[in-house]
Amino acid sequence: DVSKVHRPRELVTLDVGEALREVVFDSSGHMLATVSDKAVQLWDVTDRHHPRELAILPSPTGTAMRAVFSPDGRTMATGHNDTTARLWDVTDPRRPSQLAQLTGHIDRLVSVAFRKDGQVLATASDDKTWLWDVSDARHPRKLSVLAGHNGPITSVAFSPDGRTAATSSWDHDVRLWDVTDPNVPQGTA
Repeated sequence: DVSKVHRPRELVTLDVGEALREVVFDSSGHMLATVSDKAVQLWDVTDRHHPRELAILPSPTGTAMRAVFSPDGRTMATGHNDTTARLWDVTDPRRPSQLAQLTGHIDRLVSVAFRKDGQVLATASDDKTWLWDVSDARHPRKLSVLAGHNGPITSVAFSPDGRTAATSSWDHDVRLWDVTDPNVPQGTA
């Protein structure tokens, strides 16, 4: 509870039994995903004092590194160390199902981000950042590559209006990209 920002109070501890890589809320704040070395778990946190595990996403290959919910909360994207990203239908979070697997990166995925309209997904790997059309989540389509860093990519994010993407790298640079047309991104910085 952070309603009193100078005196936050712990509500509960979730013991997932593994080292955690990431935690993310859906847009409603009622579902939480925990990303550990062995699994992505979905939790109902509607009752903040008594969270309930809903499901564990199956991962036949590759440890999940990152996760993000789409803005409408119906889809989740996960980035894996086997160079793939996966899209999941989490409409019924007790029975998540894989919609698609996105392939083509040559190194582990380190970041995934949805644009605010939920139609474009960015996947960042040590090598490059790719933009995908995920308007049909069962048939994602690679749109373009954001290339230009001289070191491994560390993160990708979209601006709130969805017109700009930012990428960061071990090369000490943050690059801004005009992605108003994600088919033809333009470097801006």
